Amino acid sequence: LLKLQGGMSPAHTTGHLLLILLLIEAGKTLDAHSLCLDLTVKSQSRPGQPWCQVQGSVDTKPFLRYDSASNKVKPLGFLGKEVLPPCSNALVHPCTSASMDGQLFSLTP
Repeated sequence: LLKLQGGMSPAHTTGHLLLILLLIEAGKTLDAHSLCLDLTVKSQSRPGQPWCQVQGSVDTKPFLRYDSASNKVKPLGFLGKEVLPPCSNALVHPCTSASMDGQLFSLTP
């Protein structure tokens, strides 16, 4: 993880390791979650093929998928069904707008 470099004392390195451990533990006690949106845009897609795909994940677990060919948001797993509204048409086209029609959803599993 950390490598001793010229002039860096073992005490200095130990201090860095303790700081890293404290930060990791702080994240655990706050029940922090990570949200990731993977957006793929194909500049030269053929007609009928998706030119834009989006996959959303919380804590590396996928909860939604969208592609421009179907123009639909597909919930994935339990979290996707909990997070997305019953009518996914309430979502604005994610490849043309970052808006979700002013709606906020809890992404906590």
